[in-house]
Amino acid sequence: MRRSVPMSMLKKVIVVGGGPAGMFAAWNLAQTCEVHLFEQSSSLGRKLLVAGKGGLNITNHSIQKAREVYIPSGFMNRALDVLDNEALRDWLHNIGIPTYVGSSGKVFPQKGIKAYEVVQKMTDALHERKVNLHLNHKLISFTAENEFTFEITQKGQAETQFSEPQQTKQFRADYCITALGGASWPQTGSDGEWVNMFRENGIQTLLFQPSNCGINIDWPDNIRQFHSGKPLKNVAISLLTEGEQTGHPSPVKVKMNEALITDDGLEGAAVYGIVPDLRGCLSAGKNANISIDFKPQNTIEQLLKKLSAENINNSIEAQNSSDPKKESVKLSVKQSLKRSVKQSGYFVPDYKGLLSIQSEQMALIKAFTSREILHNKEQFCQAIKNLIIPVKSLRPIDEAISVIGGISIDDINDNFSLKSHPSIFVIGEMVNWDAPTGGFLLQGCFSMAALAARSILKG
Repeated sequence: MRRSVPMSMLKKVIVVGGGPAGMFAAWNLAQTCEVHLFEQSSSLGRKLLVAGKGGLNITNHSIQKAREVYIPSGFMNRALDVLDNEALRDWLHNIGIPTYVGSSGKVFPQKGIKAYEVVQKMTDALHERKVNLHLNHKLISFTAENEFTFEITQKGQAETQFSEPQQTKQFRADYCITALGGASWPQTGSDGEWVNMFRENGIQTLLFQPSNCGINIDWPDNIRQFHSGKPLKNVAISLLTEGEQTGHPSPVKVKMNEALITDDGLEGAAVYGIVPDLRGCLSAGKNANISIDFKPQNTIEQLLKKLSAENINNSIEAQNSSDPKKESVKLSVKQSLKRSVKQSGYFVPDYKGLLSIQSEQMALIKAFTSREILHNKEQFCQAIKNLIIPVKSLRPIDEAISVIGGISIDDINDNFSLKSHPSIFVIGEMVNWDAPTGGFLLQGCFSMAALAARSILKG
């Protein structure tokens, strides 16, 4: 509850942006401040609602990992000291949102709790702390004297062909926290247009670029026609840059994960991890290739052993066994041998059957290697472990899960206040930082909000 302090003595704080960062900042400040939360749309938490369509991954169980994944290195440490993953989970539990840890370490609301219920619980918590909510208010300008002008955007007015000029209101505050988002997920209102307003106040911004996004690949027609929409499960994707030997990749990331073949290229967790380095490579005008390891848990030697004459002979012997339990083994071997063929004097094994390769994986190998590779078991196994595919570009920013760009970290203090405007704070995707998916993006936004709010409370 808010301490009993005369209103005239309370710090007046404006929070702009009704996403997770803005809502959490407002909740923290409201314990001893007069807080006004402004949101340009007609409801709060729209980004949480969109994120919740695929499962609302709020944070990650590993705090050590959280301290290692943020870019630039160490950027989020002070914020995590104020609010780490356990503290965030405790807060969620206290407002009625229990959480659980998934098998991969991702943290979600307890099963059965929908994203809209999470937003509602957070909104209720704001009401309990008497946060003043101003919906349909879009920030259009501010001054060094902390005067903020908002345009009142009435619901549905944008759809009216002939409408009167929008009404505006001015507010003055002691402090302001802006959480206006970047340029990802524009359907939630994060269009990045706020950069013009900041530039008018002498604050330089960096160009927004996509992160945690898909990549464009020039697929052969058969890949696009027959394999688009198919997943590549349990693969490891790494980045190869100019000068690296295709037979000996130096992987940037070698974590096993899943990717999805699309009409335009690849997307998914196995791709997102290499996007920061891939983006830098492409921005520098270098040619970039990815290396796909379809069998991260096997060495080339282990794969070759599965294709060895001894292994095939042992499988043939299994066919002669009268043990009924081995009937399935017999059938599998018969099918594999039947599909194996003699071509130009070379024995071509049934790679799909003997190595458990999916049809889409086989199609990619054939598309990006020479036909002769099928006659050379060593080279084929090398292709399984290191299939080189050229990358054209990243997918457009409006498809990205997150972005980099916006306010440079060189222009902000350690507490996320602007060096040129110390009473104005910038948090969330407004700032030029990066993190992978897995709960780290939302954790970063909550932690930045906690540190900014604490700085105001102690100021």
